[in-house]
Amino acid sequence: MSELFISTETLAAELGQPGLVMLDARPAMGFLMSHIPGAINVDWKAFSDQRAASKGILHPDRAVLEQKIGALGIGSDSRVVCYSDPLSCYGEDGRFYWMLTYLGHPNVAILDGGWTKWQLEKRPIERGPATSPTPAHFTASPRPEVIINREELKRRIAARDGVAVIDARSPGEYQGQGMGRGGHVPGAVNIPWNAFYNADGSIKPPEAITAALARQGVGGKGEYVVYCAGGVRCSWLFALMKRAGVANIKNYVGSWADWSSDPSAPVEK
Repeated sequence: MSELFISTETLAAELGQPGLVMLDARPAMGFLMSHIPGAINVDWKAFSDQRAASKGILHPDRAVLEQKIGALGIGSDSRVVCYSDPLSCYGEDGRFYWMLTYLGHPNVAILDGGWTKWQLEKRPIERGPATSPTPAHFTASPRPEVIINREELKRRIAARDGVAVIDARSPGEYQGQGMGRGGHVPGAVNIPWNAFYNADGSIKPPEAITAALARQGVGGKGEYVVYCAGGVRCSWLFALMKRAGVANIKNYVGSWADWSSDPSAPVEK
């Protein structure tokens, strides 16, 4: 297991250590019922641009993002572990992993198996609201190589420059069901985000994702773009691909909500 994903055993041994910040990305009600001791409940939409067609698009003011992240107790030298419930959520832990990675945080990991595996193993839990974290100072250093916007993706598709576009939604959504204009980005292949879980919520070996890429004809070296409906599921797939050693991935966080809102953006079915 690469450092991008950590085991429940490793996290259990690190509980209470200085500098550790655990982000529980589940809905607030589930968090109040029980959570990993010391975790903080977070909502990915709190970091979004509320004026955008897609909530996947981050708030455009870097200072606002720095303040919100620092308020969680996350400093540039913190160790951050994100988790969710793999079998009932949508990869929100992956969304926080991608966001913090994009903003330049050097030490972010996802809990393999998340809340599902933690509970199955009967590890320690807390109930009720979290203790308010001590604010920290976080300075963002955005990494443009892990993000792409609609206009750049339109240009690259029109230029046929070889970028491999991956749709992380369900097969039904890919084929035309769901929000906005039905269909998918031209040339995109479908690799559903939730195809790589074991029964306990842990993830399958890296070879599973590389095999899925190969089956779709987009394996090997090259540049990839991932998207979904609103920027969450594709962030999870981004993390899985990184774990599998895929180096050059851009996340289209505006995703289908943003793409389908533009009448000039081409659609395939």
